[in-house]
Amino acid sequence: MKAGIKKTLIIFIPIFVAFFLSIFSLIINIKNKGGILSLSVGSVSSLIINLFTLERMTPNVRYFTISDSIFMLLLLSVFAILLLNVYVIKQGREGRISKNLILLRNYTFLFFVILIPLVVYYVIY
Repeated sequence: MKAGIKKTLIIFIPIFVAFFLSIFSLIINIKNKGGILSLSVGSVSSLIINLFTLERMTPNVRYFTISDSIFMLLLLSVFAILLLNVYVIKQGREGRISKNLILLRNYTFLFFVILIPLVVYYVIY
């Protein structure tokens, strides 16, 4: 028996909102260090808190369900974005920010915007 779209949306909408907030931290101006860090850290913490909701809503099985796979993919992506943002901010404080580092942030943004929806589509279907 299918649970319907309501439970599916309850599981996936907060995960994707946190992921896209993390992605948007890559296009914020580097001078806005507080905004970058708050979006990145907030996204990681919201995904970790959302894990408790997922544990209660998903069935207790020994294998990874589709929602578990998508959650782990997005959690690893958000954590990688957090590490990149912390590195960029650290370089900015030392005064060694280069154009290559800014390009890396832009390419990382494009990479995640293009790749993650494709991988999620592949996992679902």
